[in-house]
Amino acid sequence: GVDHLVAVGDVAAAYAEGVASEGAATGDGPEVTRVADAGAATAALRDLLVPGDVVLVKASRVAGLERVARDLAETLTGGTEGGSGGGAGVAS
Repeated sequence: GVDHLVAVGDVAAAYAEGVASEGAATGDGPEVTRVADAGAATAALRDLLVPGDVVLVKASRVAGLERVARDLAETLTGGTEGGSGGGAGVAS
């Protein structure tokens, strides 16, 4: 399942609120973090991730979240996307 949702930008506010409300109602939903932009998403994820975590980056290209996937992959693999840095996995 999903443990944490990082919602980026104003457009994501509606689904972030829905996920948070559903999780509060059932007691088993993911934690939700809302951030303003791709840079803030990258920073939040760097703080949240631990070895073994898997990240799915899903958005329209307008949101610029391909930058989040690229930056995390570089950070976690020592600068070689798809390398063996031993950190979390990133899929975009």
